[in-house]
Amino acid sequence: MLDTQKGDVATESQSELYSEEEHLQHLHDGGSEHPKSSFSMDESSVTDFNMEIDEPEDLISYAGLSKRVKFENEIVIIENKNIFKNHKLKFQLASAMISLFFIGLVDQVIGSLIEYFLKEYNINRVQISYLFVAQFCGYIPSSIFNNYLMSKFGLHFLYTSACIIVCFTSTMFLLKVPFVFLPFCSVFFGWCNGTFDCCLNYFVGSLDYSNELLGLMHSMYGLGCLITPVLSIHLVKSGMPWNYYYFILIATGITNFLFAYFFFQNETAAKYRYTISEDRNNENDQDDFQSSNIEDKTLPTMFETLKNKYVIFYSVALFTYVGSELSVGVWLNNYMYRIQGQTEENASIITSIFWLFMTLGRGVMGFVTGWYYKDREIKGIVFYCFMVAGSCLSFWIFESSITLQIISICLAAWFVGPLFGTTIIISLKTLPKRYALHSISLIAGFGGTGAAIIPAILGYISEHFGGGNGDSDGAGLKYFPEVVCITFTAAAFMWFSFYLAHKRTFDAQIRLQ
Repeated sequence: MLDTQKGDVATESQSELYSEEEHLQHLHDGGSEHPKSSFSMDESSVTDFNMEIDEPEDLISYAGLSKRVKFENEIVIIENKNIFKNHKLKFQLASAMISLFFIGLVDQVIGSLIEYFLKEYNINRVQISYLFVAQFCGYIPSSIFNNYLMSKFGLHFLYTSACIIVCFTSTMFLLKVPFVFLPFCSVFFGWCNGTFDCCLNYFVGSLDYSNELLGLMHSMYGLGCLITPVLSIHLVKSGMPWNYYYFILIATGITNFLFAYFFFQNETAAKYRYTISEDRNNENDQDDFQSSNIEDKTLPTMFETLKNKYVIFYSVALFTYVGSELSVGVWLNNYMYRIQGQTEENASIITSIFWLFMTLGRGVMGFVTGWYYKDREIKGIVFYCFMVAGSCLSFWIFESSITLQIISICLAAWFVGPLFGTTIIISLKTLPKRYALHSISLIAGFGGTGAAIIPAILGYISEHFGGGNGDSDGAGLKYFPEVVCITFTAAAFMWFSFYLAHKRTFDAQIRLQ
């Protein structure tokens, strides 16, 4: 009888639908089930969450895979999270992949063109490292304020504004403005990169098949880093001014803006607040990692989130991994060129091979993690980290053989690939429920600051060690294998210790308390 009534309601006019409110409310109070596609009535007698009825067909979007909910006097569109059913998600994933591709271009372009930066501005490697430190200064506020900004302005506004800013900042590099302005430009790069990381890891991490989709998304970062060394050097050697490479970044940023603007319009501030509220208040949520104890369902403050020991651990682990990964990407080219005596072209090819294996590892291992380590991601990441540490040790030991070093660093890249996405999934599944979504932007953002700090440290080492006179002109890069090995090994032991300390919790598949 209920199905017949709902079928009638769905075919009646909007005014008739409203007249059925009292009767449907009676059915709702009696415990009748509602279909997934629903509409919440804006009446004083009905709250935002306790009254949902079917929409007329002309109000249902995306082939019936969405519902409209009244929340805080705004209409929130909740869409299906299965990418195989909701085709709009394919375009949104494409936009996310373009964003990560752009970040890869930004992170790798300075390392690939470092010799041209040094000559153009008459600076050393310590000064070029200021650009990485400046990115850190942009990442930090981005990490801290992104939750607030998404709840205030929405993911759509935050995402599209970041796309506009990166186009403007890339233009400054294209115009070769005086070097004193470049660190300020890098601050904006850091802000936007942090925004991309925070927004997109939150968005894609909450979808179905998140292991696989995050792997694909982050593989595009590797692709951006992959093409930059070979393509930039090839174009420069062909006679193109080095700064013209930023035209590629500008074109990518414009494309990203168009995708973000048209396909994320439903990602409003109200929707973000609704998602957080639903996740906090829905006591019937029975995922595999739900705690058997009653948790505090209130939304944590920023200070509470920052001081939570599990949020701190995931942030530090990601900081170490991201910083080590980009240190290899930025300085491998210069290491092969300055220390191992390779030609500039060969050094760029070796760097691109590293990023090729990183890209493949992210794409392939994301599916391996989703299939073999599903709900046991913590075991997978421990294994991956030790494989990376062992490969980096091999890279250090076999310094006398370029071939063995290439094999070692490629093996490391393969297992480095899935670490970022897997960390995000682990944090979503294991953090206390009230922190799960709220902390993702902080973890991704603070983790991303490693991309600014550790490469800068290597830049300092390259100029102040190894030469004996305080100005080594890159001779300190001979310590590059040791530094990379130490940082990746530290990350491996951090994860292993964390797993042992909470083994019972992870094995029982419940949330950390």
